[in-house]
Amino acid sequence: NITGTHNLDSVSIDWCNSGTGNIANVTLNHLNLHNDNGPSSGCDEGIRLTNITNGTVLNSIFNGEGACYSSTGTTGIYSAGLSNVTVVNSILENTPNTGSPDQTGMDFEGFSDQVHIRDSYIAGNAASGIEILTIHGSGGYNTNHEIAGNLFVNNGGSSIERIGSDATPTGTIHDNLYYEPTGFTRGDLSSFTFTNNLSLSSLSTLYN
Repeated sequence: NITGTHNLDSVSIDWCNSGTGNIANVTLNHLNLHNDNGPSSGCDEGIRLTNITNGTVLNSIFNGEGACYSSTGTTGIYSAGLSNVTVVNSILENTPNTGSPDQTGMDFEGFSDQVHIRDSYIAGNAASGIEILTIHGSGGYNTNHEIAGNLFVNNGGSSIERIGSDATPTGTIHDNLYYEPTGFTRGDLSSFTFTNNLSLSSLSTLYN
């Protein structure tokens, strides 16, 4: 039940100064984070999830995050170094166009395995709804991810986008609904398994 706005990150789970380690068994419930536009040096995201094993983010809203220019990119949820982490029954919307890199609803930065994005509403982001990066060398893996049961609407790039070619991302993308004039996917996602993703022809029947 945390509300956060106008911060650099409203919530940050991270290791400072390149420290290492993992935080286990994290649950974040009923967050309402919006319009985070922290100091001029940053405002990269609303929530930063780093080096978590066994985590869940649920019943939460991320609206208009990354709301100022950042040379390193903006997103609603930044994730890296995760193992078995789920985002479920949440809203990731309206990451604005600030001229920054990324500008996505959620960023899969890398070094992660078994991240699940389920049953969420992902809409109106300036670029893609979910971005999978493979830009950190052959060790910057994104493996065994699941994107399932979500509703994607009017994201500026696509619902799901891969950027980079350093490592081969893997996982399943299934049972999603989407209304995307720019397309469901962008970039090479041929190593993912796609099942039962349905394009919708009209906005009139959609709601979150």
